[in-house]
Amino acid sequence: MTTEPEELDLRGKPKSVQLKESLAMVTRAAAGITVCLLVDEEIVIKALPLAAQNKGIKIKLGMPSENLWRVSLIPQETKN
Repeated sequence: MTTEPEELDLRGKPKSVQLKESLAMVTRAAAGITVCLLVDEEIVIKALPLAAQNKGIKIKLGMPSENLWRVSLIPQETKN
């Protein structure tokens, strides 16, 4: 079963809000939900990889335009 990823556009929000919301989405991804974020604060890009790694989440980063990052948080599939 494939579901569409949750998308969260944080562009234009304060750094603290972008960071808090992005880290909360790592927890959502750890629960098995693929999440795509749009952020424009570099601090988020610096913090997310470690947070994702600590929860076993794959992260894909893209930069569709200057000062804009698209971040995909992809849960690891569990093997029974």
